[in-house]
Amino acid sequence: MNADRLIRMLFNRVLRRSVNKGMNAGIDRMAGDSPEGQQRAKQSKKMARQARQAQRVVRKLGRF
Repeated sequence: MNADRLIRMLFNRVLRRSVNKGMNAGIDRMAGDSPEGQQRAKQSKKMARQARQAQRVVRKLGRF
């Protein structure tokens, strides 16, 4: 693996983590303190995580 590809891979990983943390923080902020809001936030985070995972699989399949 050449250095350019390694740097790009690390940058993408750091960027993806920061975006995901920001999305989760935004979901928490919108949910509020009520138990119902917390439950909706948990569901929203799970759906977002599943969508990101599906997107990664589709991208991976597109390479072959």
